[in-house]
Amino acid sequence: MRRTIKRTIDFQGPGIHSGEEAHIRLHPAESGGIRFRLGETLIPAHISYKTGDRRGTTLGRDGKAVQTVEHLLAACYGMGVTDCLVEFISGTELPILDGSALDFARALEKESMITDSGLSPRLLPELRYEKDEALIESLPAKGLEISFLYDGSRFGLAPEEYSLTVTPESFLKEIAPARTFGFYEELQMLKKAGLARGGTTDNALVIKEGRPLKNEYRMEGELVRHKILDFLGDLSLCGYRVEGRIRAERSGHYHNTEYVKKMLEVSLWQ
Repeated sequence: MRRTIKRTIDFQGPGIHSGEEAHIRLHPAESGGIRFRLGETLIPAHISYKTGDRRGTTLGRDGKAVQTVEHLLAACYGMGVTDCLVEFISGTELPILDGSALDFARALEKESMITDSGLSPRLLPELRYEKDEALIESLPAKGLEISFLYDGSRFGLAPEEYSLTVTPESFLKEIAPARTFGFYEELQMLKKAGLARGGTTDNALVIKEGRPLKNEYRMEGELVRHKILDFLGDLSLCGYRVEGRIRAERSGHYHNTEYVKKMLEVSLWQ
C-alpha cells in the first residue's frame, strides 16, 4: 500500500558532518516516492542518484547534493511511508537529532495515512554479494527479515548479531532508537577530513576503550541495531517495498548500495 503524511512536519538541528544548522520540512505526497527538494532541484531517493557514501549516504543531481539521508530514509521505510517530499529550508545535510531515527519514526507513526492499497512488495532475488570481508545474501520469502553481524573486533569489541522481522512496530521499538556511533581513535582523522564537525556525545556514541564516552548504551546490541537502521535506509534506495530474508555481515554504506545495485541488475521488476 502507499502511505504518506497528513500534514507538514519540521525538523531542525545541526548536521553531524557539516556542523551547519539544518531545517527540513516534510510535505505530503500521494505519489513520486521519497524525494528531496533543494532549491529548484528535485532529487529522488533512488540508487541512481547516489553520489557518495563516506560516513553516510549522499544523493545528488545537477551539481547539488543532500547528505546523511539514511536515517530519515530508514524511518520512512520502517514505518511504511512510501511517498513524501523533503524540502530543505536551510542546509544541505539532514539534522542528526539525537543520532537515531526515533524522532523521525515517532512523527511518521503519528502523522502517516494510507493513500492507496494497490502497491505490492517485490520478492527479493536469491543473491549473494561478497567483497573484502563484507557479505550480503538474500532469498525470497514472505515479509522482510534481516539478520546482521557487526564486527568491531579491531576496536576491541565483541561481535554483535541481531535479527528481526521488519514491521512498523518492530522498527519503532527495536531499531529506530539505536544511535549512530564512531570510535575515539578515528575522531581526529574524521575532523581533519572535514567530517564529524557537528558530532557530540549528545548526538552520537563515541566509543573509547570499549565503552561510550560520557554516555551509556540505550539498548543491548545498540551498535548492530544501528547498522540495521543504516542498511534499511540504503535498501530503500532500490525504489521498492521488498520481501525476503537478508543476511548481512560486516557491511557498511558502500557495500549496502553495491548490493542494491546488483539486486536491481538481476531482478525482473523493471
